Amino acid sequence: MMMIALTTQGQMLDADQRPYRITEEREPCADYTPQRRAYFGDFHVHTAWSFDASAQDTRNTPDDAYRFARGERIQIQPYSDEDIGERQIQIDRPLDFTAVTDHAEFLGEMRLCNQPGSPGYWHPTCALHRHMPSMSFLTFGAYGMNMKKRWNLCDEDDTQCKTAAGDTWRDIQRAAEAAYDRSSDCEFTSFIGYEWTANIGAGLNLHHNVIFRNEQVPAHALSWLESPTQIDLWDYLDEECVDALDDCDAVVIPHNSNLSGSLMFKSARISATQVPDAPDTVDDAMRRARWHRLFEMVQHKGASECDSRSAVWGADEFCDFELLDYDTFGGKDTGASASAPVRLVTRFVPDEHKPFTRLPDETNFLRYALKKGL
Repeated sequence: MMMIALTTQGQMLDADQRPYRITEEREPCADYTPQRRAYFGDFHVHTAWSFDASAQDTRNTPDDAYRFARGERIQIQPYSDEDIGERQIQIDRPLDFTAVTDHAEFLGEMRLCNQPGSPGYWHPTCALHRHMPSMSFLTFGAYGMNMKKRWNLCDEDDTQCKTAAGDTWRDIQRAAEAAYDRSSDCEFTSFIGYEWTANIGAGLNLHHNVIFRNEQVPAHALSWLESPTQIDLWDYLDEECVDALDDCDAVVIPHNSNLSGSLMFKSARISATQVPDAPDTVDDAMRRARWHRLFEMVQHKGASECDSRSAVWGADEFCDFELLDYDTFGGKDTGASASAPVRLVTRFVPDEHKPFTRLPDETNFLRYALKKGL
């Protein structure tokens, strides 16, 4: 029997007449309307496979994350000696969609550090991660991400880490497939994704969540450790997704421009060792527009749309929430307050030291970026 849907205008549309193309094997959604409809989900989820979440004793896997998104109850830390979570959480309303976006950086290391008997399990960095987890924000986070170092945790050519990372990437795909409702009910959509976690100097944030359109994804998740700039990330998506696989596509979602030290909307050729003064070329700007269709506007690390403390948006009541008192990860927990006088401190930018105001200026925010783009 042909599946049909009644639109709000009373028009009957079968699957072949709908104004979008299904790029995978699935049943067309029975509940279809051409009118806009609000869906609620999460494109920024970390599990035990992320070094930072693991360092906070997160033990839930992508499978658990999707169960939680679909309304099931899950256990969280602290854990008993029997590995039972002493607290449980559950959301009131299941989400419509979710993507687990674990950090591509150190995906393999997290597998090796947390699986007894694996190569590297007793490496000092892994032992610190398990027994002094707060140190992981220095070993993996500060040093590993900024200096792009793996701490010699793997063999000479990093084959062990890359192999373990590949196993984890396949587990992430498997969990997304298991959670995906391919029936005509279309109750839940899981997206395959990961976080590309660029970090410049003392915590200048250039993090991006990469979300793929369907199950057609590259064989590996390219990390910041293997890609000098955003240009390399875009090249990877072109060469190993769009050009190499049928119907492979993605969107790249920057987050927390408020903590980028004004770098998020500068040149896409910023690297760990160089911050070019030149603006994007026309080609770079076109490619940025192609991949950056969405931006994360607000999360527990602050709002990235605008800031009422700036003279530019001072009169706008919609810019007066979730504001932080610093503009980099490196400025966190400094004791400053929004009402205190703005003080000068020094932050590291490759090849130079320069003062900056502790409060983010307008170049950190999305409204500035939209105006700049126009």
